[in-house]
Amino acid sequence: MATLIVVLLYWLSTMLRGGLPACDSHVARTALSQMLATENLGTPTVSGVETLSSSASEISCAAKVKRGGGHNVDMTYVILSEQPPKVKITSGLDKLESADRSETTTEAGKHPASAEISPEDDERGCAQAEDIGQRVASCGRVIERSSENLEHRAEAHMHRGDAYFAMSDFGRAILDYEKAITLRPTNPEGFIKQGAALSAGGEQAKALESYEQAIRINPKNATVYDARGCSYVAFSALAKAEADFKKAKSLGNTSPGEQCREMLAELRAKSESAVAHNKKPQRRSDDYDAEQEAPSHR
Repeated sequence: MATLIVVLLYWLSTMLRGGLPACDSHVARTALSQMLATENLGTPTVSGVETLSSSASEISCAAKVKRGGGHNVDMTYVILSEQPPKVKITSGLDKLESADRSETTTEAGKHPASAEISPEDDERGCAQAEDIGQRVASCGRVIERSSENLEHRAEAHMHRGDAYFAMSDFGRAILDYEKAITLRPTNPEGFIKQGAALSAGGEQAKALESYEQAIRINPKNATVYDARGCSYVAFSALAKAEADFKKAKSLGNTSPGEQCREMLAELRAKSESAVAHNKKPQRRSDDYDAEQEAPSHR
């Protein structure tokens, strides 16, 4: 839940600013790590980041990148004005790949070090690696190896979806959760996480559909009611949100609505203000009787 809060706050603040992250920001570095991970390069060390130019649609950056104990490779890339921000590498990738091949090849010059990674190492990396790029790469290899083991593939898709979610790449997260759902259609967790990614990406209507599917599978899951309640908050549907939070609490969630606390507080305040504004003062019956009985001065 904490990760979801951070992602939602970042997404909302970026939308309000309408700006792009700096070349050396954590968000930009994460996006670059993701791009390198898709090229099976793990997460090389990035240093000496510089801004080359900027416009409303993109920022051009330069950095020195190296993998392991190798040499620095000059790389340039642009951060695109998308939500979430994405990186496009414009030069240096071929040099990094060449350096990687020369550094990870054995003396015989045939077997790259990546081939020495065991299936067990990849499974641990997919589930537990602190480095997000490493998690994505490990999960990809687990998925490739587990062509016949549907359970392993589904779990790897879930872990990789979590990694993409942490990168704010909600589109890829949704795709991985969808694949996990296809492999394990009776597991509500896939629908719940898919709903969270859709919600974080601003697709609240689709998020509600995912939560509905999860509830059909397990109507006693407190997490899904809490998550759906926050989607209702985004729709300003306070009564439905409160009903879901009440249900989540009855099922064991001690602090329902925490993941959308600020939005919920604001919606509740607006609702209370509207009620107070529309409420007309009523004349007390004793005041009316006193007025009727008051003597005339005529």
